[in-house]
Order: sequence, then C-alpha cells, then structure tokens
Amino acid sequence: MAVRLGRFCWALGWGLVICLVSACASPEAGVAKVPVLLFLQASPDRLTLEAIVPSSLVRYAGGIEGAKRMLNADPDPLVMVQFGKALAEFQPTSRNVVDTFGAIAIFKLAQPFSQNRVLAQQGIAILPRSYYAPLPPASSTFQYNCPSKVQQLALELGQQELQKMGVEQPARAAITSLVCADLDGDQNPEIVAGLRLDNQLRPISDDMEAWQKFLSLPKEQRQEYSLLINLYESGNVWRSEPVIRHTRALAYPNDSIGSYVLANAYDLNGDRRLELVVQEIGLSTINVWLLTPDLQTTDLQSIKWRDYYLPERSLDIQE
Repeated sequence: MAVRLGRFCWALGWGLVICLVSACASPEAGVAKVPVLLFLQASPDRLTLEAIVPSSLVRYAGGIEGAKRMLNADPDPLVMVQFGKALAEFQPTSRNVVDTFGAIAIFKLAQPFSQNRVLAQQGIAILPRSYYAPLPPASSTFQYNCPSKVQQLALELGQQELQKMGVEQPARAAITSLVCADLDGDQNPEIVAGLRLDNQLRPISDDMEAWQKFLSLPKEQRQEYSLLINLYESGNVWRSEPVIRHTRALAYPNDSIGSYVLANAYDLNGDRRLELVVQEIGLSTINVWLLTPDLQTTDLQSIKWRDYYLPERSLDIQE
C-alpha cells in the first residue's frame, strides 16, 4: 500500500523512520513483531507527528484497526535512534492510524517537540524505551563512511544485477542511494546501493498524445527497473547480492517506477544481524519496507533477505 504525497508535506522533509516495538501477538503463529513506520512530517506547531505504516504491516495486522492496536500495545516513552545510537525520546498522548491514501500513523504530543536538530537528521528510528538495547561499547553506530570511488563499484555491480533481471544491454543505470553499514556484525561495513534504470522511450513532458502513443507499446517496451543491492567484500573481491528487485511496465501518464533507499538499520531481535528499513519513493507515492536477514543462509556474508511481516512475500517484484 503506497501513500500518495500531497497535503502531508510540511517543511521537515522525508527520511525519518519510526520503529515501535510492542508485545503484540502475531496473527501468524503467535510470534511477536515490531511495528515499523516511516516518519513523514511534524506539524508546524510540532504537536503532531505523522508516519507511513508499511503495507505489509497492515496486511500482517489484519487491517487498519489491527495496526492501531499494535501501536497502542506498549505505553512506554519512545526513544529516537539513528543506526543504533539513541538521540532523544518523547511520550505521545495518543497513537492513531488512519487510512488516507494509505495507512498513516498519527502521534499527538502534550508539548511541542523541542529538539529540532534531531528532526532535521535523516533516518531516525523510534522504539519504546524498555526495548532499546544500547550499542556495544566498541561501536558508536552501525553506520560507516563509505569508501572512496564506491559509486563506480556500485554502478558496475548494479549493471550485472540488471542483466540478471533480463536487461540484455542496459543503458547506464542511475544511483539513487548509497549507505554503508555493518549488517552482519563483523566490524566491516557493507555497501547498500539503490539503482534504477529509466525507460528511454518514456515521454519527458506532460504531452498526452506522446503518452498515449507510449502506453500503446507492448508491455516489454514500457518496462522500468529499480533495485537495492548489498555489496560485500569476499576474499579481496567485491560481490553483490540483491535485496529488492523491481520490474514494472509503466501503465499511465507520468508513471515511473519507485527508487529504494536504506533509511535505517537496527537489530530488532538480538541476532546480531540488522533489519533494514527501506524507503521506496516514487514520483507521487512513498512506501516503506522492513526486511530481515534469512538466518538459513549458509554464507554469512552473502545475506538473503525477506519481508519481516510477510516472509512469503517475494522481494523479486514483477508488475
């Protein structure tokens, strides 16, 4: 369930992530899950915070009301965390979920949130104070500075991944994001890169005649590609592993495939491998995914991923 942007756009911008841990029982096998949202905005008076609820969380919870119950299951104050580092906390007076172009969580505060420096940063995770686990003493964050010339490496390996997706001679893909973080706890950062390949035949204007002509083409000629890949070093050789792969035929005027960004990462269950909070941004929509490592993977470096809420949901999306 993607959320259309519009009146939810105040000055703080995108990129804050809200993670709310609860003891809410799963509808599937009674396993507790962590509701994770993507922060949209604060109101001008900073008394209201809004966040996108992932589509898979809504399905997992059985709908909007189920998602609301998950958010209200733990009354603890909320700690704001950036790649494992606690920055601030606040106590909502109410927590609600509404369906407005998708599921939106609304948090009311008794006093204006005063730490603007925190809201101005990107990728802030939020969870109940009782569930926050401080970082190990040897590490101040899960995030690292990316090495030099990483863009070229991401492009080269991204081109290879595009060929695996069926693009025979891909034009130069565009990098949409680059984040370096220690995903597997070995004190060496992996590189998580978002890339996209736009359709070269797609009209660049709002000319409806041009769009009608483009949309009359066969599906195979209207496709665009977007992916998020994990780059890791193995035996002095950089390799890539897909996290999300998305192929979609454009279907309406001004349509375009979304881009993927690693917004945050945090060890939600203490297995020393990070869950990924992935932001999906389109021209007029935005969504968020929570991905968890598949611990059945035999190669500890070549991490496989699955949807945290709906493990059976494919991350190889073809539309």
